Amino acid sequence: MWVNQFDYRATTKAVKQLLKQYATIRRLAINSNHPFHKQARQELECIKTTLKDFDDPYLSIIKMCYLSDYPKKDEFVASHIGYGKAQYYKMKRDALLMFAERYSNQELLKAK
Repeated sequence: MWVNQFDYRATTKAVKQLLKQYATIRRLAINSNHPFHKQARQELECIKTTLKDFDDPYLSIIKMCYLSDYPKKDEFVASHIGYGKAQYYKMKRDALLMFAERYSNQELLKAK
């Protein structure tokens, strides 16, 4: 089956790399004098569009871990949303994979 051809670790790593740059992307999108302003605005819109249809707790996980001004530790997020460690990490992986599936600005799904 073609779904089994995705490398889930590489995919989640690619999503994390993008989302860890969110604060920089947001600052560049606001600064209209910066040469990368237009690209940053496009990237920011794409991230927002990707997250538009996310439900909790997946949206909370992404926002708290990557999009807040002060990203939270996994233990805090798991406790905040009321899940145990194992279930939280599965949900976080699922949230990152859902992001990769829906993101349209670049290919985040990685093949094996």
